[in-house]
Amino acid sequence: MLGLVGCPVLVVLRGFLCSWRQWTLNSKSLIAPYRGNISLPKQFPFLGHTQLEVLSLLSGLLLLLTHGVTVCTVRERVLMEPSKSVAL
Repeated sequence: MLGLVGCPVLVVLRGFLCSWRQWTLNSKSLIAPYRGNISLPKQFPFLGHTQLEVLSLLSGLLLLLTHGVTVCTVRERVLMEPSKSVAL
């Protein structure tokens, strides 16, 4: 059986994934100190009075938005034709 260790596509892909991981880790370390200091009730006073209320509402709205995008963009297709005979 051929091993995939020396496969050039996997070597390039592994290098890309490692550099992507490093970039995301670096960007998170720059953003993290500021994200915890945001006062959501001051930024969005119409969404609630406490940090938890605003965070819950924002996460729910983001969930609905991503679900709506998925519903609008995914097209279903039939992979197998239904069989004409039904075996019971």
